[in-house]
Amino acid sequence: MDHHKPLLVDVPGNLCLDNSALMVEAAVKGLGIAFVPEPYARQAIAQGDAVLVLESWCPPIEGLCLYYSSHRQIPATLQAFITAIREAS
Repeated sequence: MDHHKPLLVDVPGNLCLDNSALMVEAAVKGLGIAFVPEPYARQAIAQGDAVLVLESWCPPIEGLCLYYSSHRQIPATLQAFITAIREAS
């Protein structure tokens, strides 16, 4: 694993968002950087409006995982969700 120097960024204010699309939009407008799944930023990157930073700190994720209790009985709602996710992939 690479040893990296700490990254220091002077931020004059703060903006907290919980929507990846809005985070990308804010970053494109120069309001800071956004830590979002790459698909949300792909278009802005392709258009040259955004660039990837700290790539070595963000290894690719091969897919999502779902962890749930190993109880014998899985609630019907959780089972329906698992089935829907499997069918969508």
